Amino acid sequence: MKPYKEIKISKYVFERTFDAKNKDLFEWHRDKEDRKIIVLESNKNWFFQLDNELPKELYPGIIITIPKNVFHRVIAGSGTLKIRLVKDFEGEL
Repeated sequence: MKPYKEIKISKYVFERTFDAKNKDLFEWHRDKEDRKIIVLESNKNWFFQLDNELPKELYPGIIITIPKNVFHRVIAGSGTLKIRLVKDFEGEL
């Protein structure tokens, strides 16, 4: 089970909604491509953390770049978090 609901916008762009009720499913992971996330909506105390960095609070409008093969995670706050995810395949970002 995925810890989010996803809507595909285009080939490399997705919108994901995370619910704090699923926080037990949020785990450290890494991806095979560079990514950018843009926070669209965020309730209180949602954070994002890259490996070996302190967590960053997520708020609407913040853009975070995630390098490929770098471990990262979302830390649940309350309510929901909605992001736009852009995957970089062959320099598409």
